[in-house]
Amino acid sequence: MAGPPQRPVVQRWQGGGTAVRLLYWLLSEDNRMTQRVIEITGESAESFAKAAANAAAEAAKTVNGIKWARLTEFDMALDGATVLNYRVTARIFYDA
Repeated sequence: MAGPPQRPVVQRWQGGGTAVRLLYWLLSEDNRMTQRVIEITGESAESFAKAAANAAAEAAKTVNGIKWARLTEFDMALDGATVLNYRVTARIFYDA
């Protein structure tokens, strides 16, 4: 008999100007497999694609077994009509 559903555990860090939230998600109560997700912000002065690549590269410095990513937010710093900076928030998924 399975116990009550487990809630995600959230831990927050600040490092190198990049905010990371580590989430543990329970995918299957039957076999107790977990999938971990970090949410990380990447920035670039060139494009959203470079910002996403920077987020993945930053995550790869400390996380092994990265499987895929989902971009959840797109932001731009502007000065009038001039784009100063591109920023994306990415969820990086990896096996526990």
